[in-house]
Amino acid sequence: TEVRIPKSIAYLDDETFSGCSSLSRFRVSSDNPYYKSLDGLLYDKEYPSLIKCPEGFSGSYTIPNSVINIDWDAFANCSSLTSVTIPDSVFEIAQETFAHCSDLTSVVIGSNVSSIGESAFLDCSHLTSVTIPDRVTFIDDDAFYGCTSLTSILLTDDAPANISSTAFKNTPATLYYLPNTTGWSTSHGGRPAVAWDPSITLASSTNLTSGNFKLTITGHTNLPIRIQACESLTTSLWSTLSDTTLGSEGTHTFIDSPASPLSSRFYRITFPQ
Repeated sequence: TEVRIPKSIAYLDDETFSGCSSLSRFRVSSDNPYYKSLDGLLYDKEYPSLIKCPEGFSGSYTIPNSVINIDWDAFANCSSLTSVTIPDSVFEIAQETFAHCSDLTSVVIGSNVSSIGESAFLDCSHLTSVTIPDRVTFIDDDAFYGCTSLTSILLTDDAPANISSTAFKNTPATLYYLPNTTGWSTSHGGRPAVAWDPSITLASSTNLTSGNFKLTITGHTNLPIRIQACESLTTSLWSTLSDTTLGSEGTHTFIDSPASPLSSRFYRITFPQ
């Protein structure tokens, strides 16, 4: 189902399309001086702002780099949204922006985001991990409340000065931080905090001729990790080989059989998201 917005419409209230769960696309007249549509989403024509994603939108979405502002509750109740990428041009994730996006499993937050608003990801029950970039200094009340599958959150800089005690309420999340960052203790924002410190070594039993190329990864117990590989550092086309954890002893051995016929193979460890 779609909505056509004619030239004559000059104002749309924040709640105009609330509850329209079957609405999958906006179409705005090219003559409208105030609004425009892109990829079926509603945008401000004069200011680089994303106003509303239709609640019936399905699949993944990458917000254009031209967008500076995302209106509050812009993606709220988009229950079939599965992943979203927020560009570096955005500075804030506003109140209830992604609230009740129950199928959302992946979110990439742009490097210039500095604050995450109240209930921004409320009840995103399929979200499993999030990386919070280093410019974030403020995470408001209930920002991730009810994200019942959210087990891992990586924060890439010093501990944010302002995290609400309810930011991660009703989640099983562990906060992971990078070594050599400051301000961390064993808990933060009401959740346990652990250094994310995996290291990778070549296993002593490696035998390339038999195809048994073994890597041993060590670090804190139960660290979530993603093992990736590529054949050339020039192109840097990394492919994911495995998402796993280091286990109760803080180690994991990985065997990469496809490595044997290749002239070169590079590996790295990243945080799964």
